[in-house]
Order: sequence, then structure tokens, then C-alpha cells
Amino acid sequence: NNNNNKNNNNEEMVKILCFSDTHERHIQFNVDNLPSADIVLHAGDFTMTGSRKAVRSFEEWGQLLLSVPSHQDANTMPTLPRKVIDNVDARKFKHLVCIAGNHEKTFEIDYFKQNSNDKSINPQEIKDIVSKSKHWIYLEDSMVKSFIFLYVYAFLVIFYFVLLTPIQIELCGYKIYGTPWQPFFCNWAFNLHRGKPLQEKWKLIPKETDILLTHGPPLGHGDKIPLRYAMMGDGKCHVGCTDLLQHVLQYQPLLHIFGHIHDGYGATKQKDCQTLFVNASSVNEAYRLNHRPILICIPKKRNAK
Repeated sequence: NNNNNKNNNNEEMVKILCFSDTHERHIQFNVDNLPSADIVLHAGDFTMTGSRKAVRSFEEWGQLLLSVPSHQDANTMPTLPRKVIDNVDARKFKHLVCIAGNHEKTFEIDYFKQNSNDKSINPQEIKDIVSKSKHWIYLEDSMVKSFIFLYVYAFLVIFYFVLLTPIQIELCGYKIYGTPWQPFFCNWAFNLHRGKPLQEKWKLIPKETDILLTHGPPLGHGDKIPLRYAMMGDGKCHVGCTDLLQHVLQYQPLLHIFGHIHDGYGATKQKDCQTLFVNASSVNEAYRLNHRPILICIPKKRNAK
């Protein structure tokens, strides 16, 4: 009976497995030993510089994740390459969502063209490997949520929703918004200066967001850097974004997942705020894969698929 109750409780929860800042070390994870998840989130910096080889490797890792069956002894797994399981319910990892980070230099097209001396590289082609992937849902100032086509006005509705708004799909009843921007740091990708430039990006976050996925942390949550690094800049150890924190405190999404500050790994809460703040950085400051992905269980919404 106790086992049955545990199984029923698991079925009533949505399991979210969080990664960030894997920096090309994703292949070191034994996917058969990872906990199963309804949604896998990656908060950016899956490469070192956004090279074609590294981006392709990350996309292929997504294919691998979607090929692992939900119920099978790891010792009996087939050898690579595995075939993606079409039936979502039969997958160990059902949905994959990611954003870019400052290390994905090729994903901010204009930035890359202005800063790269190698004109033979086509950044859009590299970005498309993930942004148009069949395995990853890539978000960049966009949301995963549901909408309904009104077929009576098919042409107008399709034009409005497809051409004028982000592609939107609901995952387990939760609305997920992803954005890669963070405060300016050494002229990497998706850098913006604090104040109005970043405020304009945070204003795009819909107030109905349930799960917020950013690359950088808000102020005071998973944002502390070692003193030796702080002294290279303005001397501040907490480098999170104040304006991002204010937005989260105002609208209070259920979860805020991020990375960027490797030694900020872990989960935190703040008084009078329902949001769980999670720094899911996989590597430490020495770029060693020391941190496990963070598994979060949240209640399943009624009528959610």
C-alpha cells in the first residue's frame, strides 16, 4: 500500500531536471543514471564559444535524452546511436527546453559578426542547429505556452499567431519563458548594461510566467563570486541583476532557473516570495563537472497534458 501511495504521489507531480553551464561536459553525464523528468531545462552556456562542433554535440545529446525509455534496466540499454522515442509518455525525459548563455557567441548574430575575425563562419547556420532542433525547444525572449487556432478565421489567425507572436506550446500545464541576457561582462554574447537596457528585456517577461529561465541570476540569489574575482572589477561579490530581482519579486513565478555564476550553485528562497530560485550550474569555477543537476517536483496542474 505504501508503495502504491508513493507511485500515486509521483504521478501527481511534474518533475523538472535543471542544468546550466555544462560547457561541453554534457557528454560526461550518464543519462541512464539521471533521474527521470517531465521537463529538462538548460539555462545556457552549453558550449565554450559556440563552435559548430560543440553546438552539434549538444543537439545530439538532446537526441540521446529523448531516446532513453522510461522503464528499462540501464544494463539492457541498446548501444549508440539510439532512436528517438516518438511516444512522449514512453520517454525517460519527455521535453527538453534550453536558452543560450554568454558563451554561445554564435547565437547573438549581430554581436558575432561585429566581433569575429573569421568571416567564413556562418553564425545563423550554427544557431539553427539548436534553435530549429527537433529535440530541443529553444527560447530567446519567448514563451512556451498554449494557444488555440480559430479555424473559422484560419488565415487571419494563423497569420497573427504564427507570424506576429512566438511559437507557443504548453508543457505539463506550465508556462515557461526563456531569455539569455545578463549584465555586461567582458564583452561576451547577450551582454547588456545594467539599468534601462536590461530593464527593457525584463519588461518582455509575461506576468503569467510560471517558470522563468534566464542565464544570469537575480541579485542575492546564487550570484556570489569569489573575492579574488570581485577585486578584478568593482569589488562586489554579489553580481546578480537588481532589476531582474525586482521583476521576479513583483510577479513571483513559481520557479526561476538560471546559472552563469558557477559557484552560486544551489536553491534559495526569499521572504514573502513564493519563487524558488535555482542556480543549476553544472561546473565549478575551475570548469570541473562537480555539481549534479537539480531535480524539482511541483504539483501537476488539473487538466494538464
